[in-house]
Amino acid sequence: MNFRCSSLFQHYLAFIFLSTACSAYAAEPQWVQVQSSHFSVISDAGEKRGRDVAVRFEQMRAVFATLMVKANANLPVPLEIVAFRNSRELRQVAPLWQGKPVQVAGLFQGGEERCFIMLGYVGRESLGGGA
Repeated sequence: MNFRCSSLFQHYLAFIFLSTACSAYAAEPQWVQVQSSHFSVISDAGEKRGRDVAVRFEQMRAVFATLMVKANANLPVPLEIVAFRNSRELRQVAPLWQGKPVQVAGLFQGGEERCFIMLGYVGRESLGGGA
């Protein structure tokens, strides 16, 4: 099965990786990548938060796989998750409506080669983990 990523997301991911290289010289947060069996999380909220996101997505995947016995919950490549440390960063890539970013908690972009999820604030409360 071939997945093709949209041009916008290819450019955005290139920007993230360039930002990672540049942030070593700036005072901005470092981007980290955390891998799990089925997900690849890229986050500027730190490695612990990235791991929290990966664990929560693995838990959700396990629940869906149990509830939807006939559905195939395995993708040929890990789902890419971009977990921003705040919603302001997500608004920079959110779709526009009448010239303004739409308020969203996250975005999904399916493609032929990879699929992407982008999340705003990645605090424990937004992941269902409580305060």
